[in-house]
Amino acid sequence: MPEDYARFVRESNAIENIHVDPPHPLWTDHMETLLLAVRFGEYGNLLEPTAIHRKLMASQPEVFPGELRQVHVRVGGDVKMLRVEYPRYVERLHTLVAKREAPSEGALFDLHHEFEWIHPFIDGNGRTGRILWAHLRVLFRYPLEIIESAERHAYYEAIRQWEAGR
Repeated sequence: MPEDYARFVRESNAIENIHVDPPHPLWTDHMETLLLAVRFGEYGNLLEPTAIHRKLMASQPEVFPGELRQVHVRVGGDVKMLRVEYPRYVERLHTLVAKREAPSEGALFDLHHEFEWIHPFIDGNGRTGRILWAHLRVLFRYPLEIIESAERHAYYEAIRQWEAGR
């Protein structure tokens, strides 16, 4: 399984055009955050996105790790939602976990898309969202799934289509 984790980190970083190896902090922070998220999921505990972001972005204080953004951001030319949607999103996560019933894999991917639509942080939303998605998959006993960087355009298009259907 550790090779899957390394591949997850490599591909997740590559989607963002980040090409680093250990012991680079961007690699190490990503791997440690993924391991923490998996551990929390295995024990049935929710790890909130702010905690994921705080650990993931620990070596980049200039992006305010774990803090919700106070400004608009653009991604691919689109202005992302203000963080006002974030509390409702986290509430839905808590409700979902409290039910202890596994949602469909599609529903988990929809939660990932919604997180990316909200885009609650200044930077690191994609990597945070993919770790959150992996965390939820483990929490609900689905296998880890890796989004390949070679499929980044299809991945971004799926997110755009989800947003268009809101």
